[in-house]
Parts: sequence; C-alpha cells; structure tokens
Amino acid sequence: MGCILSIDYGLKRIGLAISDENKSFAFPYGVIENKEINYVISHINKIIIEKDVELIIIGMAYNMDKSKGKMANNIEAFIKKLKTQINISIQTIDERLSSFIAEENLREAGLSSKEIKSKIDVEASRLLLEEYLKQNSLEKKEKIRLYLGYAPGKTTALNGIILRALGANLKVKIILFSKCPENTSESKIYEILKLQFPYHFDFFFAGTSRIRDDGSFRFFGDPDGWTLNDQLKLDQGIKQFSIDIASGKYDVLCIDEITDLLYHKEQRISEKIATPIFKSLNPKTSLIVTGHLCPDWLVDMASTVVKGKAYKHYKGYTKGIEW
Repeated sequence: MGCILSIDYGLKRIGLAISDENKSFAFPYGVIENKEINYVISHINKIIIEKDVELIIIGMAYNMDKSKGKMANNIEAFIKKLKTQINISIQTIDERLSSFIAEENLREAGLSSKEIKSKIDVEASRLLLEEYLKQNSLEKKEKIRLYLGYAPGKTTALNGIILRALGANLKVKIILFSKCPENTSESKIYEILKLQFPYHFDFFFAGTSRIRDDGSFRFFGDPDGWTLNDQLKLDQGIKQFSIDIASGKYDVLCIDEITDLLYHKEQRISEKIATPIFKSLNPKTSLIVTGHLCPDWLVDMASTVVKGKAYKHYKGYTKGIEW
C-alpha cells in the first residue's frame, strides 16, 4: 500500500504532509521553496519514489460562497504542469479556512509569530490531509455503539476507547451523566489528558454526587433521588450533548450513563426531546453510549449493541476499580 501526499500550494512556499501506508494518520513533511516549477516538481518526484506515493491531494482556493478564489488559477496551472511529469492520480480538496485554522492551532500551541510563519504551510497541508482521510473513512465508521447491562465495566470500556482514540490521533470527548468529579476517580486523569491533548480531548460532567453523607447511594426512585441540582446539571448536559453530537467537532463522542435517564419510569429525558438529538448525529462522529437499560428506539438506531452479564460479583465498590 502506498501513501498519500498533501500539497498546500503557495507562490513562495509549498507545504507538504504525508500519510502512513494505512492512510490513518497525517504527518507534516516539510516545505518546498517555490523558486521555479521544475525545481518543485523534481522535489515532489523524489518524494513520490521515496515514500511510494499513490495519490496526491492539492488544496484548491475557494471563497466562502464556493466560487474559486484568487489563487485558483495559479493552483490549476501548477496541477496542469504537474500532470505532464508524474504518472499518479491528483485530486483537489477545498482548502477554505485551512490556513486560518493552522495559524490558530500554532498560536494556541504557544508558538511565536516567527515560528508560526515557518510552520503554517506545513500545518495547513497536514490539516488538508487529515480532513481528506476522515472524509474517506466515514463509510467504515461506527455510528452508534451501546454498552448496556448490569455488569460492571461500561465506563471502563469508554475510558479504554478514549485512550485508543487519542492514540489514533482522533478528537474525542466524554460527557458523564449522573456523575460528578468528586466521586469519579478518572476525573483527575481527564484533567491530565486535557492538558496533554488540548486539541483532541475534552470532558463534561452532567451530574451531581449520588452518594449520601452516610455513604449510601441515592437511587432515582428514592424520595431524595432527584433534586433541583440534579435537574440543573441534566439540563446543562443535554444542551452540551445536543451541540456536540451535531457539530462534527469530535471523531468519537462518549456519553456515559444516559440510557437509564431515557428508560426508567421517571424518564428524566423524554423520547420527544432525545430522539431528534440522537438523529442529529454528524456523520463524522462515532457515538459511544452506556447505561443499564435502554429504550427500543435507541437500540434500533445503534450499529453495535454490547450487553454485559456478570456471572459472579462480590457486590462491593472498590475505589480505583468501580469508581
């Protein structure tokens, strides 16, 4: 299998990025000074041979109204010349906002103006390639996966998916319903992950403590099972969920312990509210959901349903394992 080469064409500098052979990751690959067309094409030819490139994608300049921008003629002339001297496929991809986003990424990473200027072409090319790889993997993506049942390990599964997604350079977020940082040990790790992966990880707690002062658990059906604070955090969580699921900002969106809020007789989230939210799932995003019980309409929407069963359980709650 060959790689994909991405080109962000500029009159002075040409940014390059390249994929791995599995076409899963986009890596920066340097800059070519645009001195003379034959010099540029010679450099590209060397990369094609060295990296076994099977496809080139080139950013095309479009205006926000989708008409071609000022640089379009220069890019088309470059592509025309390139096609006369190489024998592999060339595709164009919309590069609107790529340079702007690249500059924002580099600025947020703490780079100086001088450093940004030296890296922006490569970062723009990497973003183009990253977007292309995402668009071409959508058909293979998980749509909605459910982890259900009373066996332990559902949130643990979500945390494993988060680590795997970050390792795959994906953007991931987790929203935890009916939970709060004080009673969730992994909240400390979420803080660390957000510092280490500021562009790829985020989290949101949409619950209050369900542990009473005497250590007993506050079930939904108990007299004190649902309070005004519970409802406030739930409303915040629903609002956040409805924004994130439709935005396409995240490759993987993990929603912990929401199905019981949809299923129980109290039904804290009505089907009328929930159904359009789930149906708004952006095709770029895989949704991973946990809970004990789940309404049939959500099971029908899911692409994968995993229902756990505990064959033996000590019926305790060990810190660092269950919570």
